Amino acid sequence: MKNIFAKYLLIGLVLMALVLPCACAEPAPPPSPAEFEISSLVITPTEAVPAEPVTISVDINNTGETEGTYPITLTLNGVKAETKVVKVAPETTEKVSFIVTKDEPGIYTVGVNGLSGTLSVSPISIPIYSNPSNPQTYRVIRTLTIQNETARVDRLKVWMPAVVDWHLQRNVVTEETIPPPTSVWKDPQFGTGVLYWEFHGEPSRGSSLTITDQFVYTCYEVNYNIEPKQITAYDKDDSEYMLFTRSEKYIEVNDPEITETARSLTADETNPYAIANSIYEWVINHMTYQLIEGLGGAKFAFENGYGECGDYSALFVALCRAAGIPARPVIGRWSTSIAGDWHVWAEFYLPGYGWVPADPTVADRTGKREDYFGHLDNKRLIFNKQYNIVPHPRPRLIASEWALLQTWGWEYQGFPGTIQADLDYSIRPIASR
Repeated sequence: MKNIFAKYLLIGLVLMALVLPCACAEPAPPPSPAEFEISSLVITPTEAVPAEPVTISVDINNTGETEGTYPITLTLNGVKAETKVVKVAPETTEKVSFIVTKDEPGIYTVGVNGLSGTLSVSPISIPIYSNPSNPQTYRVIRTLTIQNETARVDRLKVWMPAVVDWHLQRNVVTEETIPPPTSVWKDPQFGTGVLYWEFHGEPSRGSSLTITDQFVYTCYEVNYNIEPKQITAYDKDDSEYMLFTRSEKYIEVNDPEITETARSLTADETNPYAIANSIYEWVINHMTYQLIEGLGGAKFAFENGYGECGDYSALFVALCRAAGIPARPVIGRWSTSIAGDWHVWAEFYLPGYGWVPADPTVADRTGKREDYFGHLDNKRLIFNKQYNIVPHPRPRLIASEWALLQTWGWEYQGFPGTIQADLDYSIRPIASR
């Protein structure tokens, strides 16, 4: 009886299977076509000499689900220089690079598929300087430790300056970064590099998180040999001239007292080298070194007559700009492992020579004024050459603009508690490469 029941049950199930509609999955939609995004224009170096190879690169990201090709076109001053057709796999980012050399000095506008930046080529037909000399290579290990005692961290964001090539800082090579940064960005206008990390759920309560960045670089000593009569006129319609003579926060060129002081220092002089030297001497005589909280800036330094290296440099830069001489701060540190050994100096631009260094702070503290105007040692590490830095990506919880990017910045989302960060530098000289 049981066998007959089982037999008819099996027949019924088979019939049901034949009658009931099939619950099969719908056919998968076709993959989306290739779509491309271009980002991260990097020019290395941004300041070159004639015939020096310059690498120009961008990232191309295929956000689609199928492989595709995309043309990448490089332009210089709006003129097409080269096009590369790149094949990119789905959901993949590729780096595309161009190598260019320019024989003619000048400022070149670099364009790559809608992104733009600036390349400066300085002439060498006259002695720009007595050749960068005494190259010294350093190995740097910087370690950022974030210790979480009682906070709940849902998302942690960290920014640090990326070390890149500059005119007197060359051959920067990253040997190891653990963990790898989430992104690396370089400002196409100022050359500022930013390393960015994003963590989720780290560090947990009672634990720590460590970021280690190891790299090598070569620093050069420089001794400019300026012939004032060979300095040509500024092109005041040039975009870079306007950029580095403008008034901005911490470099208050339009302040009436700064403007009047610059006018008084240029009353009987028209040569920009002589004017910059007069400003350099005036700043040293006006200032007294004194630690303050944060960056005061040019107006603070002018009104109070004291400040730190960033304030000396801000005042020098502001007075140069007010006198019509392009100038900028240089943010970095000394190439030592001493904690907090940060430093800021300055540069001013001379047609036919390029960016000339000036360090009024060290000149004031050592009394060796001639050693730090048009001259610079090989014991420095450069981070960036601007104040008022907007990190990338922009922070949401802390200030979205920083006076300078010299150490690190971080923010977290979660539940507030005790959490702190400490940055340690180990810098040692190695055989020059």
